[in-house]
Amino acid sequence: MVLKSLPVAGRKPARARLHNLFSRQRRKGDIPSDLPETEDVACPPEPRDQEALERENAELRAENRELREAVAELQRLSDLDPLLLILNRRAFLRECQRAQQYTKRHGIKAAFCYFDLDGLSAINNTYGHPVGDLALKTIVDSVLAEIRGSDVFGRLGGDEFGLLLVEADVMAADRKMSELKQLIQSNPITDPDSGAKVPLSITFGVEWLDPTAMPESILARADATFYRNKKLYNRLFRR
Repeated sequence: MVLKSLPVAGRKPARARLHNLFSRQRRKGDIPSDLPETEDVACPPEPRDQEALERENAELRAENRELREAVAELQRLSDLDPLLLILNRRAFLRECQRAQQYTKRHGIKAAFCYFDLDGLSAINNTYGHPVGDLALKTIVDSVLAEIRGSDVFGRLGGDEFGLLLVEADVMAADRKMSELKQLIQSNPITDPDSGAKVPLSITFGVEWLDPTAMPESILARADATFYRNKKLYNRLFRR
């Protein structure tokens, strides 16, 4: 490849200087006649060309870095529930698989908790969907304030959530969920229009995180425990 040099004030371009030099040497017989013309000889870039090349390379590196950051941000956003900004179902189940590998490798226990917000439909019908959204956000804030960074929390859909407690057996997870339930029940939200207090509660089911089972099957077992508790809740409080 032949690089075109930029002219410098007061000097002929490098190509022209080389061409004149070759022509003089050829006429003297110092250069064989079959040597290619200077048009076919690559010459090193002028200093200004090198500076421009370095600037262009720096710009390309900056653009690549921005693209990598944008892709990472898009990946992060694709994992989040748009309303509550916690893991969505797909991302939550993916993290459960990672946790299974971790617990199997290190020989530790973990528990899978499945729960929902009681009476979300009634809240929406009585106070409107903005208050229902506020109830969901309040639940999420309460849970996030009480779990560890190693735990995994996500929205499975609608008013249903999943919580993975690492280094906790089923009994410890059951106690933790009971504490969360009491905390949530003790902090009702307020309807901004009427000023009415809106009580909140959750129903949950807990299952051992079997490292050999598919996350969906563990979810199904936790869901079955959850529905048994839900039926009991309905019999006690919705007669």
